[in-house]
Amino acid sequence: MSYNFSKMRAFLSLLLLVALVMSLTVNFSACTKKAQENQEPITEEQPFDDTPNLNVEPANSLTVKIYKEDGTVRTFSFKTNAMNLGDALVNEGIASGEQGADGWVLDTFDGETHKDDGKQWVLYVDGYHPPKGVSSVMVNAASDCFEFRVEAMNE
Repeated sequence: MSYNFSKMRAFLSLLLLVALVMSLTVNFSACTKKAQENQEPITEEQPFDDTPNLNVEPANSLTVKIYKEDGTVRTFSFKTNAMNLGDALVNEGIASGEQGADGWVLDTFDGETHKDDGKQWVLYVDGYHPPKGVSSVMVNAASDCFEFRVEAMNE
């Protein structure tokens, strides 16, 4: 009696393929059934709520020092979700001014205004005067040291 090994190999390969397909089908249907069991039915009594959650814990801690003209220094430490320093200062009530096309032009810090007196508030970040305004200084979790000092305007 002679065996035809190529036919037997083909038959075993086919049998293995059928077993594999059946195994995958059983696993797939079990997962689908479990997923369907865990779903809550959507009813008209559960409307979609698209209102923002305003109770979010502020992400960034800031410390701002204000060097006033009389020599006093005020330090403000607070948390904020503002994206830039200008918005953070205005939102916190530390500074005020006008918002222009390029962002905030802040002329009042902690109640002291310098607008038409030939002086201005100058921003320093980690002791360095950046070439951009407060609205361009991004606030992040790795807080920098922010300082504002009264200086004479350059003509």
